[in-house]
Amino acid sequence: MKKIIFILVLLLTVATVNASDVIYLKNGKKYYGEITDIGEKTITIKTHLGKLTYPWKTLKIKTIKKYNPSMYEVLRQAKMKEFEEKKNKLGLVKYQKGSKTRWVVPKVKEELEKRDKGLDLFEDEWLPTNKIAEIKYEREMRAAGKSEYKGKWYSDDELADVKAVEVNKGLKEGMTAKEVKEKWGKPSAVKKSQSFQSKKAEMWFYDHEETETEDRIYFENGVVRKINMNEELSDH
Repeated sequence: MKKIIFILVLLLTVATVNASDVIYLKNGKKYYGEITDIGEKTITIKTHLGKLTYPWKTLKIKTIKKYNPSMYEVLRQAKMKEFEEKKNKLGLVKYQKGSKTRWVVPKVKEELEKRDKGLDLFEDEWLPTNKIAEIKYEREMRAAGKSEYKGKWYSDDELADVKAVEVNKGLKEGMTAKEVKEKWGKPSAVKKSQSFQSKKAEMWFYDHEETETEDRIYFENGVVRKINMNEELSDH
C-alpha cells in the first residue's frame, strides 16, 4: 500500500512540472522540465528532482544556442576565428563564392577571383573571355586569307563584291531584273537593243534631275551585266 502511495505522489510531482524544456550536459546527461532562470553564468531548470542549476560551460552547444543565443554567437565567432587562424598558419586564405567557402593558397584565390570577373588566362595575360574569343577568331580568319571590313570578314572576291555593291548603291552584276526593281524601283526609261535581240539586251535608266545625272543598268537575258553610275543625263 505504501509503495502504491509513493508512486502516486511521484507521478503527481512529475505532472506538475512543465516538461517542455530540456537541457543537455557535456557529460551525456539530459534533464526535462521548465527553465526557471537564465543567468549570465548559469541556467536553472525545474525537474521532478527539483531545481537544478548548471554553469553554461557544462552544457552542450545546442542547449546554449536555444536558451542563450547571444552567448552562442560569441562562442561561434570565437570558434570560427580559431579555425581561420589554423588555416592561415597553413598558408591558406578564404575564398568565398555565394554561400560556398573554400580554403586555398593565395595564388589560387587570385585566379579564382579573376575567373569570377569573366577573365581567363591567355598568353600570360588575364583578358575578358569575349576578348580572347575575338582574338582567336581574328587569327582564324586571317589564316584563312580573309580581311576585315566594317566588322565582317571576307575573302578577296567577297570583299570586291561588297565594295562594288556599295559603289553601285546595292546593285551588283548577276542580279535579275526583279532584284533590281526591289532595290531601286521601276526605271525612268527602258531601251531595248535591236541589234542584240538574241541576248534580249536592254538598258535601264534611272534619272536624277536634281544632279542632271543618270544611272544606267545593262541587262542581257534578264541579268545585270554592267552598271554605270552618275552618267550625264541623256535623252535616252
